Amino acid sequence: MKKKRFIIVGVIALAGLVYIVITAFQHGTTPYYTASTIFQQGASVTQETVRVSGVLSAITQGGGTSNSQWQFVLTDSGKDLPVAYQGIVPDAFKTGNTLMVEGRLDAAGVFQAQSIITKCPSKYEPAK
Repeated sequence: MKKKRFIIVGVIALAGLVYIVITAFQHGTTPYYTASTIFQQGASVTQETVRVSGVLSAITQGGGTSNSQWQFVLTDSGKDLPVAYQGIVPDAFKTGNTLMVEGRLDAAGVFQAQSIITKCPSKYEPAK
C-alpha cells in the first residue's frame, strides 16, 4: 500500500515538473527573424514581440538627447525594414554594423523596437 502511494505521488510530481518546464519554454522564447523574412510571417508579427536582425544601412533620424527618437533601416538580402526606436543607442550603432532589435511590426510596416543589441566584431581593431 505504501509503495503504491509512493508511485502515485512520484508520477504526479513528475507530471507537474514536466508541465512547468514546457510552459517556461513556451513563454520564455522570442521568435527570431531576419529583415528579409519578417514580412513573410503575416499578421502574427504584429501581435507578438519578436527579434529581427539585419545590417544597419541608413540612419534617417536621431541623435542628441539620451531619450531621442531614432529612425533607421535594417537590410538583409536586399530587403529593407524601417525601424523606429526611442532611447539610448549602443556605441556600436553605426552604419554597416549588424543589429538585433526586439519589438513589434506595426500596421504601417515599421518595426517598433523596444531594445537594440549590436553584434560584437569578431576581431578587435584599435581606434585609428
